[in-house]
Amino acid sequence: MIRNKEELLRCVSDFIDRLTPTSSAKMISSTEVRRMMGCSAPTLRRILKEDPSFPRPLVWGKRMKRFSLTDVEEWIKTHRMK
Repeated sequence: MIRNKEELLRCVSDFIDRLTPTSSAKMISSTEVRRMMGCSAPTLRRILKEDPSFPRPLVWGKRMKRFSLTDVEEWIKTHRMK
């Protein structure tokens, strides 16, 4: 339980830090993700819906979603070996 304003600000700051990619992280669009995976938009949507291990996109605005290139590459590497 948050007891004061400072604790609230610290919690919010920590939350934002976890959501914000580092400056070295390259972010890619869903179109780029689909190209890397060789799949269609409906297939990517199905993977996002059904596979909790697939990297979640960061949502910037109503229609702008970006994925971490590193996370997507790692997911592709681990899932192609299965």
